[in-house]
Amino acid sequence: MVKKILYGLGALLLPLYAVSGFYAVEPEETAVTYIFGKMIDKNVEAGIHWNVPYPFGSQTVKTTKANLILSVGETAPPLESFTYGAQNLWMTGGASLVEIQVDIQYTITRLDLFETSHDRPEVFLDFMAQKMLTRSLVEKSVDDILTTGRQLLGSQIRQAMQVELDNANTGIQVQDVIVKSLSPPSNDGVADSFQLVQNANSDRYRRIELAESQKNQVLFDAEVEATRIRNEGMAAKFARLESAKGDVARFNGLAAEWQKSPEAMERRIYLEEMADILRDVKVYVVPNNSASNVIGNR
Repeated sequence: MVKKILYGLGALLLPLYAVSGFYAVEPEETAVTYIFGKMIDKNVEAGIHWNVPYPFGSQTVKTTKANLILSVGETAPPLESFTYGAQNLWMTGGASLVEIQVDIQYTITRLDLFETSHDRPEVFLDFMAQKMLTRSLVEKSVDDILTTGRQLLGSQIRQAMQVELDNANTGIQVQDVIVKSLSPPSNDGVADSFQLVQNANSDRYRRIELAESQKNQVLFDAEVEATRIRNEGMAAKFARLESAKGDVARFNGLAAEWQKSPEAMERRIYLEEMADILRDVKVYVVPNNSASNVIGNR
């Protein structure tokens, strides 16, 4: 009787045990399977699959065809008795502090490497992100990081992380490093003081640009005026040269005519000069009791 019960239970439990070995892999996922702790299948694609059930077999299913996001510092232990009470406080070059929040977008390109490279791959990825973030920040001044250097910070961290992850054969591809927030510490008015400095620098640069613009405008106006004066001088020079050439030609013509008939030429010149003089002469008639006189005045 007992044997029958045991056989009945075995006949009932064995199918249930076998059915428990079925598992599903979604389209954006990949799986690896283990039997007795040894990896059997390194790349199980989407679909319904079967593996030897627990405790003899197991499988790991991860999202590999979509971006995953890890916020830097989220796997680190919480800080206690810390003045600022935040994990996103980092030191920069010159021993200054900034508050920064960074997200790592990554994909798992090789799930088999991801599973075997580290006991906790996400923790290792977080550690590498913190390491490269620290290295990038201490190499720059706080002013550079908070202004022009902010645009390059993400790409520098991504490239440095990828080199380390490839060397460790983690099967992780870092797609992007997003700097969500970056600012001076908000405690004790540091952020307000930094903002005042930034406003002063911005006003300084604005005034310098305004002065440069005014300088360029003055130089441009001076160049235009100098060009105008040069052009007027060239025009006056050309006019005088042409006038002098005309006078020389006229004189040469008169000299040639004088050689032929000096008396006639002298008389002609005299009449031409008198005509020029008398052209502007005005005649006034002034009545007088004794006589009428005609007086010519220029």
